[in-house]
Amino acid sequence: MPWLPMYVNKDDASLLLTLLNEDTDIAYIISNGKKKWRVIETIENLEDGRYCIWHVSSGPLPLVGGFRKDTYVKNPWSGWKEKKTGADPTQPYFGSGHPSIIWLNLFTHSTREPNKIGLSSFEWIGNHYKSIGRPAPDITKKWWRILRKSIAKVSIKLSRVDDQKLKNEIYTFPNAAEEIKNGKERAENPDVIDYS
Repeated sequence: MPWLPMYVNKDDASLLLTLLNEDTDIAYIISNGKKKWRVIETIENLEDGRYCIWHVSSGPLPLVGGFRKDTYVKNPWSGWKEKKTGADPTQPYFGSGHPSIIWLNLFTHSTREPNKIGLSSFEWIGNHYKSIGRPAPDITKKWWRILRKSIAKVSIKLSRVDDQKLKNEIYTFPNAAEEIKNGKERAENPDVIDYS
């Protein structure tokens, strides 16, 4: 499963938000009431949490319906009601993984160790289900590569800890990098998302 790990602090969140809001190929899926969702083009700020992002060009959103064959959301911009809810009722559910959905997990500080910068990430199911006939659309694979390049342009790569032997794998935004340079510790592992 493609994963794009990042160190982002509160000051960097606005830069990340600008990158996302300027991307006309994606939209945010937000709550519109209990088991109800709708799509919007932009949001005003990014607070720590989990965000559902739809790659619009990849095709329609599935409406998972239990034992019936899945159908699609007719007009996501005006909203819809879920037929089936996932493990976390505060997040929209599209089955075990839909290739048009990207998740942003933003932790400007670690929930387990609040004095450390959290390990944020984008996650995407990618081609995980290709073998059963659900490959990722080529257009979404291309978008993922563009996202990675956009993040790389505004960040540097650091390792999870200060160790020259470890690979620099975490995209670190400018303000987080400055904090780390000045001695701020960073989380080595992603925070656990509480679904309770």
